[in-house]
Order: sequence, then C-alpha cells, then structure tokens
Amino acid sequence: MLLGDHVDILGNIDLNEDVVRIACGEALKDNYHSYIREIGKAAHKRLQAAASRQLKRRSRRQDKTQQQPQAASVGARVAEKVAEYIPGL
Repeated sequence: MLLGDHVDILGNIDLNEDVVRIACGEALKDNYHSYIREIGKAAHKRLQAAASRQLKRRSRRQDKTQQQPQAASVGARVAEKVAEYIPGL
C-alpha cells in the first residue's frame, strides 16, 4: 500500500456512498460512466458535414453536365461541319 492510497479511497465519493449503502443493508445500483452520448454527437456532426459535402459535389457535377453539350450532339455538330467543308461525304 502506497502512502497516498488512503486519499484516493477517501476522496472517491461514489465508493463512500456504496460503502454506506452496503452497511445500511441497501442494494447497490449499477452505475455506468460513458462518453457515448458525446461520441454519438460528434459522429453525427461529422456525418452531417460529409453528407453536405457530398451533396455540394453532386450539385456541382450536375451543373457542369448541364453546361456542357452532350457527347452525341457534339459528334453531330462535328459531322455537320465536316459535311460543310467536304461536300458529297
């Protein structure tokens, strides 16, 4: 036993309450200490940010495809220009 161990035991309020409850004949309740709520909130924020970035990328891609002519129409235009310069093709 180290010199400071008694301070750790006496300073632990939850442990002291459990000792008193046991001495009084009461049953102990299960206590769980977890950061799962904070972890869940942080994960939710990260997922929302990722989804927002993905939607923005999709929107930009759609804007680009709407601005650019379709490949088939480009091919048709090229064929028309070639036909203008080379009659009888």
